[in-house]
Amino acid sequence: MCVSLKKTGTIFPIPIIVFVACAAIGLCGGRKCAEYGTCENFRCGCRHGYYGDGYNYCDPKGYCRGKKCAENAICDEGRCVCKGGYYGDGEVECKRRCVCTASGDPHVRTHDGQSIDIDGICRYTLTKSTIPSDACAFNVEINNSHQLGLNSSTWVKSVDIHIYDTKIKLGGEYKLYVNSYLRYTPNFFADGKVRVYMSGLWLVVWTKCGLVVWWNGSGAVVVRVPSKYHGHLTGVCGNCNGLEHDDLTTSDGKNVASYPAGKRDALIASSYMVQETHRPGVIPIQRDCTISVPEILCSEERKIAASQTSMCGLLDISRVESPFRKCMVFYPYLARRVYQACVRDVCSYIDFHLKVDLIIRTYMAEFAQECSQRGFTIKYRTSTFCSLTCKENMRYSETVSGCPATCTHLNQTCDLPTSEGCECLPGYILNGDNCVKPDLCGCFCPVDTYVPIGGTYATDDCSESMTCKHINGLARFRRTEINIECHTHGMCGLVDGIPSCVCMPGYLGDGRRSCVPSTYSE
Repeated sequence: MCVSLKKTGTIFPIPIIVFVACAAIGLCGGRKCAEYGTCENFRCGCRHGYYGDGYNYCDPKGYCRGKKCAENAICDEGRCVCKGGYYGDGEVECKRRCVCTASGDPHVRTHDGQSIDIDGICRYTLTKSTIPSDACAFNVEINNSHQLGLNSSTWVKSVDIHIYDTKIKLGGEYKLYVNSYLRYTPNFFADGKVRVYMSGLWLVVWTKCGLVVWWNGSGAVVVRVPSKYHGHLTGVCGNCNGLEHDDLTTSDGKNVASYPAGKRDALIASSYMVQETHRPGVIPIQRDCTISVPEILCSEERKIAASQTSMCGLLDISRVESPFRKCMVFYPYLARRVYQACVRDVCSYIDFHLKVDLIIRTYMAEFAQECSQRGFTIKYRTSTFCSLTCKENMRYSETVSGCPATCTHLNQTCDLPTSEGCECLPGYILNGDNCVKPDLCGCFCPVDTYVPIGGTYATDDCSESMTCKHINGLARFRRTEINIECHTHGMCGLVDGIPSCVCMPGYLGDGRRSCVPSTYSE
């Protein structure tokens, strides 16, 4: 820099004093760079061909903090994470899988990421395989019903899974029915090709063929299908061919993408409605399965309330402080879908505080599970938000094993992701949704049936009833009733999945001691 002095016309150089911080040799801006790091403008970076923050690590492509990432994974802030569309832990594997969810009112996210709402109260095909002569052929259906007596909104009441010539029903409060019989969990059947057990907040149905279903017991279901079924699926969840636009198609192939969203979704859902079948002599329950275009009444005031952090706000991708933030940045479309669905449902039930609490808990847990499927561990619960109290001999964890030790499988292994929820303390194993010492596990029936201590088992012909008891350190069945005979006008049937004496059609009574003619004419 020079200054001209006009009076003399002489130019005098004025020295510039620059203050430079002196760093020790090998440091960059006062910090040491990682191996394969470089120092530029007092900041550490990585050499060409290496990736990282420059300070803690600089790894070649495919590695993360010295660990090799799985194929189809990237390094994000020091951890291996699967790319979009792939699922796994990021280190061992990232596989392309078909994953579909249904939750809330209910909102379906198809295998390819499309959003479809089902506002009817009947049974619908969620996802079904179409490969001819497939030994692993499966069909997953959802059964919807109204909630809290409100005819304007529906909820997933139960899930039916058909595989290996077996019908598995998942009902409210984690109830399990196998071929219409009520069964305890954990359990296994179909010659061990199906296992059912609790993992965190989810009841898991694992099959040897690779189909996995997670059920939260009250309105949310996640279905994962092996990659061999890409393009070989049908149902509301679509065909999993990697193209989300063709998911907006009815079962007969009609593309309805150009229709208004409400009418479009109603047409798609109606086309996958399942016609109910009934046993001879049983009068079917009449239900109006007409799907109408829903009228969502959500004022701006209600939307603002629903978007607060105390409600759905943590699912808003714009909130940088959200514990879901890293997962949302990688999967923005998924995050927006879940957030919008949460806001819509809270708007519908905002005057029902208990229902709103259930909605918020459902969506938070579902999105945490979605993120776990993709390798993210989420910590969102606090003492004042979605708090969770675990039972005796259990503790809360954000990384509950996807295949924990149970009374039916002490050392089971699987490739399922971790999830958040309650897990057993060391030395205890799962027995239903409780944890017990291994020597306090229950009884095993001859044919694929587990009964916990204190549980009962009735024979298919209703003639005997047994209870599992702990005797001299061992679990044993003890008969509680034998030679049971039904009434002359009674027969052996199922009452909530339990073999019991019931009166024949046209008679009323308990099925054992009395069955009197009904006063109603046939």
